[in-house]
Amino acid sequence: MNDLASTTENRGRLEEAKGLQKQVLELRKEILGDHHPDTISAMDNLASTIKKCGRFEEAEGLQEEAMRLRKVTLGDLHAISGRNP
Repeated sequence: MNDLASTTENRGRLEEAKGLQKQVLELRKEILGDHHPDTISAMDNLASTIKKCGRFEEAEGLQEEAMRLRKVTLGDLHAISGRNP
């Protein structure tokens, strides 16, 4: 589903991609939990698409939450780089 969302976004169908990414995020939260690196990456992906839709405040809120979770889960260096171990 994540790959489909990425392809959909690359084809310019942002609203459709956003819907898929929301589903990915919710499933990852449910299965892996809020603090799992894959869940945090899904949050970043959704924020990126929302930003491309021009909804900067909403995207910024998600990015801040992802950074906070990354700091708590992986430490400060990962919060800066956004990279998972």
